[in-house]
Amino acid sequence: MVLLDELSLYEDGIPHAAYDRVRGEHAIHFNPGAHPFYAVLSHAEAATVLQETAVYSSALQGILIEDVSAEMRPVMRAMLPFADPPEHSDLRRKLFPPLMPNHLAGLKAQLENICADIVEQAVNERDIDFVQRLAAEVPLAAFGLLERRQIEPLRAPSDAVIEQGINNSGNAVADLCRCLEEFIDDRLRAPREDYMTRLAQVDFGDRPMTRLERNGMLLQIVIGGLETTRSALAGFLVALGEHRAQWEALCAAPALIGNAVEESLRYVSPINYLRRTTVSKTTLSGVTLPAGTRIVVFLGAANRDPARFAQPHQLDVRRSNARQHLALGAGAHFCMGAGLARMQLIAFWGAFVARVASFELSGPCERGRVIQQNLIKKQPVRLHARGNSPPKVVRVGEG
Repeated sequence: MVLLDELSLYEDGIPHAAYDRVRGEHAIHFNPGAHPFYAVLSHAEAATVLQETAVYSSALQGILIEDVSAEMRPVMRAMLPFADPPEHSDLRRKLFPPLMPNHLAGLKAQLENICADIVEQAVNERDIDFVQRLAAEVPLAAFGLLERRQIEPLRAPSDAVIEQGINNSGNAVADLCRCLEEFIDDRLRAPREDYMTRLAQVDFGDRPMTRLERNGMLLQIVIGGLETTRSALAGFLVALGEHRAQWEALCAAPALIGNAVEESLRYVSPINYLRRTTVSKTTLSGVTLPAGTRIVVFLGAANRDPARFAQPHQLDVRRSNARQHLALGAGAHFCMGAGLARMQLIAFWGAFVARVASFELSGPCERGRVIQQNLIKKQPVRLHARGNSPPKVVRVGEG
């Protein structure tokens, strides 16, 4: 029997072969163990679970396979992914204004310039770790966190929360909150034209935001925004290195970048799963589920469901229905920061394609030992600038 929460299954990335085998046998699959759950691996059933919040709850026990601990519950309740409507809808309305298109429009040119600068610097260095040198920099730039003294304190605790799980990361959460509160205080004292300033100025109107609510909001952004964007960028870089024809297609037609970003989200699935808990007895795909049942939606599997995507394991920057992916969620919980995330990805790949003629994956990909995210911690790469580079993307060791 395949146990989909067995950590060893994820050592080399998302285990798509195992997902395919299980999906072929059952529409939804019972996974026994210390935290028994029903796994949802098909696109149609995944969309149903994510959209029907009255039946499948985030608030009851959180979005991770293990239940939220008593210690972490107060913080989690202040985070959008752990709330259900109507509380979720009310909180989202109050937090969304800084992410509205009219506010993001002012960040677009600034983000494009920053991406051009960091790609230029990386090309000049030539041999880099793509993750830390580029992928981690882009979301930080979007938030206006460009100084090393601001960036470094965030990285270790945010990685710890992802790799150890929220229940085992009390100290890391405290460290993150402390750093984020300093950023907010700084922006309130000296506002700037950046997203962190807009977050600092969020006001609930009828009352001030509590410290717990603000920390929950900021933790959600760091873990769900900074880390997820980093994983999306790194995952696509690895995918392009393994599918060289797609890199060449992108270089030949940069107009494909917008669609390629959607395909990258589908193919990479930076968030691999989201857990829900049944509010009451229900039936899904013919299976009766009692109240309180763990339901785990494997986005990595749903985004490669052959019933939805032709040749799902093939990266295709021209894929016509790439945008039907569930990488950003669905329904009420559709990612609040989707607009900002897409803007970052498009700005970066636009700059990368414009300046980099080819690249080599010059060492092994180091992955985080984690199931919930498709986390890449390190990917050595050699960059060749346009004008003085080999003609093709190649992996070191290949002909």
